[in-house]
Amino acid sequence: MRGVTLDTLAQALMSTAYDRDGQLPVVHPAISNRLSQSERSLLNSSEELLLSNNWIEKSSDGTCTLTELGRAEVERRRQTV
Repeated sequence: MRGVTLDTLAQALMSTAYDRDGQLPVVHPAISNRLSQSERSLLNSSEELLLSNNWIEKSSDGTCTLTELGRAEVERRRQTV
């Protein structure tokens, strides 16, 4: 995941969620087990960034869903590209 920043990963997760009916993708354990410590840290930090900006919400079962703010942010960024 060289060259990936916290912001770009967070925005990619949001954009993917937008296309998946608001559901953020879940990293399969077989993939997450192969991630380096820095890659895991980047993934966790990007989720924290999304939560802190109120762009996603996490349910009690651990699934993450885009909020209205998150959907609006994805739409705004897609229009500026």
